[in-house]
Amino acid sequence: MKKIISSLILLISGALTAQTHQPLLMYGFEQIPGSMEMNPAFAMPNAYLIGVPVLANINLSMHANSYSFEDILKRESGDRTVIDFKNIADLTDENTFINTQFTTNIIQGGISAYNGGYWSFGFNTDVDVHLNLSSDLIDLAFFGNNHDRTINKWVEFADLGVEASAYSTWHVGYSKDLNKRIRLGGRFKIYNGLFNVSVRDNDMKIITRKDDLIPDEIEASGTAQVFWTGIDAFSDDAEDPEMSPINFNNLGMGIDLGIDYMFNKNMYLSASIVDLGFIQWDDNGQGYDIRMDSTIKFTGFAFDASGDPDQLEDDLDDWTDEAEDNFKTDSLTNTKYTNMMAMKTYINGTYRINKSNFVSATFAGQLRGDHYTAGLGVNYHLKVKKFLNLRMGVSYMDNQADIGIGTNFKIGAFNMFLITDNLMSMVSPRTTHGVNFALGMNVQLKGKGNKKGRGYSKTRWENSSDR
Repeated sequence: MKKIISSLILLISGALTAQTHQPLLMYGFEQIPGSMEMNPAFAMPNAYLIGVPVLANINLSMHANSYSFEDILKRESGDRTVIDFKNIADLTDENTFINTQFTTNIIQGGISAYNGGYWSFGFNTDVDVHLNLSSDLIDLAFFGNNHDRTINKWVEFADLGVEASAYSTWHVGYSKDLNKRIRLGGRFKIYNGLFNVSVRDNDMKIITRKDDLIPDEIEASGTAQVFWTGIDAFSDDAEDPEMSPINFNNLGMGIDLGIDYMFNKNMYLSASIVDLGFIQWDDNGQGYDIRMDSTIKFTGFAFDASGDPDQLEDDLDDWTDEAEDNFKTDSLTNTKYTNMMAMKTYINGTYRINKSNFVSATFAGQLRGDHYTAGLGVNYHLKVKKFLNLRMGVSYMDNQADIGIGTNFKIGAFNMFLITDNLMSMVSPRTTHGVNFALGMNVQLKGKGNKKGRGYSKTRWENSSDR
């Protein structure tokens, strides 16, 4: 048992480099609609939710898990600042990534059903840019091929990955108490891809073999594929299509699943899976299929200045013809390809001290391709007044520990929130690996008439801070 526990601790601690999107502190913040996006089993405390168009939820996340600003830029004597190439290369490994995500909720709404369930719906736009770096490629770019880091070894580019997408999402969700302890929720999504650039199936590599001061032979081999869709939308050509968040091209589907379990009147456990889905890029997709049928070798050319002046040109032509026979670049038009969404998972435990105070811990993970990363946060929630809720916490994500803070402020039915996991990063940006924050505005109205409200309100929901 000790070995199992130790292995789990090592596994989790080694994976705590989450590519965070929604602030982790938002999970379970029941006054903020973004909490429902992280677990569809959650519902708002009031019967009606109307998000302020475009401003319902604006979320920005930027992270580089291996670097901070002070790792990249070094201050030398005087006012001179230089890029520390050696330090960047030393910090880069096969798990290094740079990620930026931006989301805007154009439409957001929710309504309590007569049977005690809760419906939610919305329309979002997302931009997601993800770059996996190759440590070998960084060494080659910074130090060249005649350096101890690169000489007489295969420099492999397999870790290099690029995925940049913009897409919109239509979604509708429903949650309901299964019994007095269990509440289930699900959400169906339709994705509409706007543009995409993708590098995949990359196993390119190169080696420089050296005997003396001058390299004797360079070899290269491998394959790679590059795809793109929707890039023409950025063109100035009037005949090219304009980008629109509603065009019903490059469609995909996805689901979110969630559960909220009341262990007792004070302890709640919940878990969810978000963005289990795909986008098929099929609107005038283009790309290149690059491959080397055999290893390409370059051994240099010997040229005697007093000899035949055409000999060097002949040697170059012969080598170029041989390389072209081995190096194949096929242009792809009207191609179709599929990208899986970056699937997120959440596991949370919450202990309610009383109606105004509770503590919780959240584990978040993300599966992007074959890379799984994770983060962990612990927070304390305080209802200061009926119109003001505060949340403070600590987290470890993207190879950095940080302090988070969030608040929801209400005036009548109008609500405004601001939340971030990276307060210290904003205070000291030179040492940060990244930052995320979310802000938004909405209107929440209490129900009237004969709606039943949530079943089991005397048990599951009696501690809601808005009741």
